[in-house]
Amino acid sequence: MTEVDPKGRNNRLILIDGDACPVKEEIYKCAYRHNIPVRLVAGSYLRHPAHPLITMVMAGDAFAGPKVEGAHNSGLAAAHALLS
Repeated sequence: MTEVDPKGRNNRLILIDGDACPVKEEIYKCAYRHNIPVRLVAGSYLRHPAHPLITMVMAGDAFAGPKVEGAHNSGLAAAHALLS
């Protein structure tokens, strides 16, 4: 059973490191079964199921600057996307 807060929002979220996770398909199946949203985070676009429970954040979008600044900006962009 999925926990719901007083406003009716789902309190669970599965975060996946899309670049390193070898069991993404299994996680998607569990998420569908238990109605838990999944946020896939990767350095570039990865194919993922077109399903309302699954969203993707590309953490590498801010790597336009120098390496250190680009990594910092990319991390901030990913954190902002995860928290919004």
